[in-house]
This record gives sequence, structure tokens and C-alpha cells, in this order.
Amino acid sequence: GSVIITGLAIGTYTNFTVTNLSGCTSAVLAGPVVLVNPAPPTVPVAGSNSPLCDGAELDLTATDATGGVTYSWAGPAGFSSTLQYPLISPVHLNNAGTYTVTASRLGCVSAPATVLVVVHPIPAITKVTATDPTTCQGTNGTMTLEGLLAGVSYTVQYSFNGNPVSVVFVADGSGKVVVTGLAQGEYTNINVTSFTCPSNTVGPVTLTDPNPPPAPKLSSNSPL
Repeated sequence: GSVIITGLAIGTYTNFTVTNLSGCTSAVLAGPVVLVNPAPPTVPVAGSNSPLCDGAELDLTATDATGGVTYSWAGPAGFSSTLQYPLISPVHLNNAGTYTVTASRLGCVSAPATVLVVVHPIPAITKVTATDPTTCQGTNGTMTLEGLLAGVSYTVQYSFNGNPVSVVFVADGSGKVVVTGLAQGEYTNINVTSFTCPSNTVGPVTLTDPNPPPAPKLSSNSPL
């Protein structure tokens, strides 16, 4: 016959004996018998659709080669989830940072995997001003866009007399982008993009050349 001993934890078991109802004890079976935990799941592969713009949807992903696992996520701003593919919508700047996920199976937990999520702010043009060219048919007019982040590179887009234009500038220390080399005309649909995140649209702005001098008065000593 056999005896099944249940409820055992991991460890090393030695010196087994069996005593029957008559009080007779068997010889000692020295052992050892070693019980171990099942192997933990492999480390999952964590991913996301980062980088993102503020207000977009963050999609997190976890995959594991071990079948039958459950997942546990933790991240910035108190984030937690047990989904394999959790999402945050809308995502904001405080959701940026490192997300950690583990896989569990049969009470065994894998080593953690991490993924870094980057969230970029939406640019906001708070003011636009302009200076006219200083000469007729000149190209030294400017537009100044305010409210941006100092030191950040922006793609400035606008239409000049109906024609699309795209140029790149870096905002100065006060968060201003100065678009130079402008001629007289109408500038519309003015906006900027940084890290694929588009700003609000401002305009129109009209630049004009200086007033020309008055027409000269002609005279002569005719008739002669």
C-alpha cells in the first residue's frame, strides 16, 4: 500500500517512518525528498505606443512565452492593472514615466519587465505679433509667436498668399519663435508642431510695405 502526505511546502524531507494501529513502527527511510516550487514564468515583454501627445490614448502591451499567466502592472500616477493590454485615455503629462509588469502562474511571479512612456505637451501659441518690411518689396518682415517652450525645436507652418510654407525654428529663452525673412502679404493658418504634436492655429497676419513717396510734380519752362 501507500500513504499520501498532503499540505507540504517546499523544502527537504528526511527520516520517514510509518506507525500502524498496533503501534509497530517501520524502518526509517532516510530520504531525502526535496520539494521545489514550479518554475516561474519567463520575463514578459513590455511595450507601448509611446511617444505620445498629451490627450492621446496610451496602449500598453505585455507578452509572455509561458501560457496561462496573469499580469500585474504598476506605473506613474498610481496606475495599476491586471489586464494584458491596458490603456489610459486620455493620457496626460503626469502619466509619463516607467511602467512595470510581471507575469504570474501557479503562485510564481516572474522577474519584472519595464517600458518607458514619453508624453509630450501640446504647443499653445498665446500671442502673435508682426513687424512690416522696412523697404518696398523688402523681405525683412517678421512674425513672433509667443507662449512656447524655451529651447524646443518647432516646425512652423503657415500659408503665404495661399501658398503653404513650412520652416523650422528653435524657441528662444522666453518661449518665442521669430519667423524672419517675410515679405508683404497675408499670412494665414499659422501653427507649430513639436514631436508630432500640433498647436492651435492663429492668424491671419498681414504685412505691408512702407508707403511709397508721393508722385513727383513735373514742371518745365515750356513753351519755348
